[in-house]
Amino acid sequence: MTLVKLRQHPRADGHKEVLLVAGGTAGHIMAALAVSDALLDQGLTLDQLSYLTADRSLDRELLPESEYQVVRYKGSGITKGSSLLSRLSLVATTLRSSLAILKPIGRWRPKVVVSFGGFYSLMGTLWAKTLGAKIVVVEQNVVLGRANYAVSLLADKVLLAFDDTQLPMGVKRRSEVVGNPVRSEIVSLATAPVGPRASSRERLGIQENEVVLVVTSGSLGARSINAAVAELLRMLDLELDRSNLTEKVKVVHFQGKTNQVKIDMNEQLGIVEYEVRDFDPDLYLWLGAADLVISRAGTSTLFELFALGVPAIYVPLPKSPKDHQELNARYAKGRGAAQVVLEGDEFPRRLFDAVRELIFHAEKRKDMAAASTQCAYLGSAKRVAEVAVAFGASAKIDRAR
Repeated sequence: MTLVKLRQHPRADGHKEVLLVAGGTAGHIMAALAVSDALLDQGLTLDQLSYLTADRSLDRELLPESEYQVVRYKGSGITKGSSLLSRLSLVATTLRSSLAILKPIGRWRPKVVVSFGGFYSLMGTLWAKTLGAKIVVVEQNVVLGRANYAVSLLADKVLLAFDDTQLPMGVKRRSEVVGNPVRSEIVSLATAPVGPRASSRERLGIQENEVVLVVTSGSLGARSINAAVAELLRMLDLELDRSNLTEKVKVVHFQGKTNQVKIDMNEQLGIVEYEVRDFDPDLYLWLGAADLVISRAGTSTLFELFALGVPAIYVPLPKSPKDHQELNARYAKGRGAAQVVLEGDEFPRRLFDAVRELIFHAEKRKDMAAASTQCAYLGSAKRVAEVAVAFGASAKIDRAR
């Protein structure tokens, strides 16, 4: 088995200013790309950046070798509930892969490592530290991940997405709350003169008086959420038939690239307009246009919806590491920006109850939208880049070898 694949961008070789460690999930990679763009705005070039990521189809799609200098390796994280044998096998594979990345990092000798966590980040980050690199940890969840917890003990700076993340003793003085880096498209939409909702609807051709519910569960999709939508639609259609709601209700369902469930509801629905999609690069516009979003509770989604001021119903991923998605979702709920529905018994019915509470009450949605906006950090990527550049200027790296 090939543990490490190194691909060289034709314009990028030799020593690096910044190594961005991110992969395994779209949330990690999209945040890293947002910081990468901000680093370019700070005056760095692609030649000065490198990436350590996983060897998965998602990582290859978002970080193609044709555009970036990337080290990929095989391995996997430990999931909650996995067997002891599975855990030992994963640890062994990840350890071998981690050792294999030492050579390219030794050649690059980055001045700064910006680590977004993940099971593979520990060895690469620590190796760069021994070579003199400054370490900046970006923790995207309410609770520190295992790798970020370990690295934070030696990090020069720990940048937090949430203001109530618990840190190891002695780390708090080196921490700063900056929010989660979001894509430049989201920032541009959030700062549109007419507002994100009006701007998105104009670009998508959605009327002002339409009530839009967007359902999404990430780029790959979630079968449990996709399956629940069919029953949700039936119940919502019956409820609308009995109500005096005058606005048109449109449900746009992004099923993802995998985990799709066949749903053909248009002939059965009398009132709700239903549109299903697998994946759309303009998803961010649909989020901006939405009156309500049903989604998993990954940090990138939370902060995109915070930036756009959109109320949400979060369905946390069961068995996520340290239950971080449920903690993320409850953070948003605690600040009045969301409702939380857990999977389990009568999941479609409970999901419908949460939707009904908000679809028919525009004032509640308005209050939640305002609370969501209060949680936003539009300058997060810029701040992470500023910290990285500042530490890079003070790093002392022996590059004679």
